[in-house]
Amino acid sequence: MSSFMKPQLTILVVDDISRNRTLLIQQLKHIASSTQSHYIFAEAESGDDAVFKVLEKVTNEKTNYDLIFMDFNMPGSGQLLYGNGEESTIAIRAIEKEGQLSPSKIVTYTSTNPTQPFRGADIILSKPSTLTNLIAILRALKLLSDEHLSTPHK
Repeated sequence: MSSFMKPQLTILVVDDISRNRTLLIQQLKHIASSTQSHYIFAEAESGDDAVFKVLEKVTNEKTNYDLIFMDFNMPGSGQLLYGNGEESTIAIRAIEKEGQLSPSKIVTYTSTNPTQPFRGADIILSKPSTLTNLIAILRALKLLSDEHLSTPHK
């Protein structure tokens, strides 16, 4: 059994706050390094940007992201089509369905305390995240097994 379902993961990190995206990517890079895995990252700063990046990937590569971390609360300028993470997630799910693509694993990434993921998402991760929490999310989504992990770090 390998540690990942695929030899590499493509990950889209969506958050309107740059430092939140940077922190999450640094943590995921640490996990990739400690598991000898390869993660390819893309970033989006709004729901509209996330939907555009998914459309671009689907159009150019005929594939989707393996994993998307979607911030829920992304205030917009009023000119956005998809005002928050839930609306963006619903749009991404429609793109996947129309293109007959395997669905991305989508994580509701939020600083609020919801009890369940928003509509269309698979699981919740609270901000700020820890390495232990991220590892648990990857395991729950069946993107990581125990076999190549050392002791999780905080």
